[in-house]
Amino acid sequence: MNSNPHIEKIKTNLNSIIDKLEKLNDNNFENSISDIKSYISDTKNEKAALSLKPGKKIPEINDSLKVLTKKIVKRLDNIIEIKESDSQALSSELKNLHNQKKLALYKR
Repeated sequence: MNSNPHIEKIKTNLNSIIDKLEKLNDNNFENSISDIKSYISDTKNEKAALSLKPGKKIPEINDSLKVLTKKIVKRLDNIIEIKESDSQALSSELKNLHNQKKLALYKR
């Protein structure tokens, strides 16, 4: 089966998104998100160029791109889990500091 250039471009974009998500950190967040948005926009344009109709199945898309999209979803879930954990730890620290402040005021 000959490979469709639009599908290949979508695969490249999805792989680039995965790469950006893997390297995402607090220092490069803004730039990475900007790049990811650009890849998403380009992917939407490529999908439109394929002239896919809702519900139309193309085996190459269903098989090869499904794996990439699952990787993206898994990585996003991991990022959310990490950030929630960080947020809970910070919340706990703030609560402890607040309680220490109350105790210090009470002891006066």
